[in-house]
Amino acid sequence: MDANPIIGLKVIRATDYPYSRWGMRLLERLGAIRLFFITSILILAACILGGVIPQGQPIESYQEMFGPALTGWIGRLGLNNLFGSFWFLGLLALAGVNLAACSLRRYKALFMRPGVFLSHLAIMLIFAGGMLRGAYGQRGYLPMEKGQALSSFDDDRSGKIHLPFSVQLKDFRLLYWENERHALHVVPRDSTQGHQTAELRAGEKLRLPALGLEIEPVRYYPDFVITEAGAGSKTDAPENPAWELKVGGRKDGASRFVFANFPDFHGPDKESYRLVYEYIPGRIRQYESDIEIVEDGQTKLSQTIYVNSPLKYKGYRLYQSGFDPKNLNFSGIQIAKDPGVPVIYAGFSFLVIGLAWSFWGPNSSKRR
Repeated sequence: MDANPIIGLKVIRATDYPYSRWGMRLLERLGAIRLFFITSILILAACILGGVIPQGQPIESYQEMFGPALTGWIGRLGLNNLFGSFWFLGLLALAGVNLAACSLRRYKALFMRPGVFLSHLAIMLIFAGGMLRGAYGQRGYLPMEKGQALSSFDDDRSGKIHLPFSVQLKDFRLLYWENERHALHVVPRDSTQGHQTAELRAGEKLRLPALGLEIEPVRYYPDFVITEAGAGSKTDAPENPAWELKVGGRKDGASRFVFANFPDFHGPDKESYRLVYEYIPGRIRQYESDIEIVEDGQTKLSQTIYVNSPLKYKGYRLYQSGFDPKNLNFSGIQIAKDPGVPVIYAGFSFLVIGLAWSFWGPNSSKRR
């Protein structure tokens, strides 16, 4: 056995154990430092490639970005789901075996230096967590409307995943820094007179004595449309905002409409003023969903989720990920299950402890 000049401990060689020569040679090759650098470079290159190529999209969406030839290779090698592909998991496994073999060859030295041992163990745990994530991780999307319940989702790798419970969307809300506002500009046709602006609120009359007008907002239509039954709104989203107004002093006594998308539609030219409606959208602060987890016909968990505050149940996490401004009853919820997370967290914890122990522990070279 060869002595290590730094710490005075010996490294196992195949020649020291003639009856297990082949096993020891395999151990030496698997624990070679050259293999470590090769696998590290390949893993780094794969991570860079995974950052360049968008992940988790259908293979057809890469046609415009990379052309048909490269798209074919992306599909064959699984580059659209690179971190769960067979060859990337194989790289992680090879790197873990290399580190384990290297540690086994120098086990006496590692036991004498617990900080180095913990650092080796930490890296192996991180690799193992990455393999668990790639092999058994699930990720998908739950497009839901208020009142809807879903018990399955589509995973990019595994296809349809059936949940052991159902997810029900009880309510969805948009929260604002500032609420939407409705401004009505009354512009006299006589350019010598200044225009006046007031805010429209249902049921609150606007009195403009200078122009001799009294305006009563009758009804607000977020998405105005004319049907056989009369004026109405297609959706609750402000796609075509309009107000029905009753203007005092009009001879016909009829209501009139003003439209934010068509400000030039302001009534007959014989009137001495123009009504211009301006829709001012609110500033969205947060959007959140009230979620219920139902299992065996019973509600097991109720929680409000919003960005950076997911719901956790039986290893699954439900994240608030989007909404549809045209349909305020819709909520986009991302669902994921990652069994590798606790293993990876444990690996990083051991890595911090191991490095600290190596530099400042009782057996550190600094103290010696």
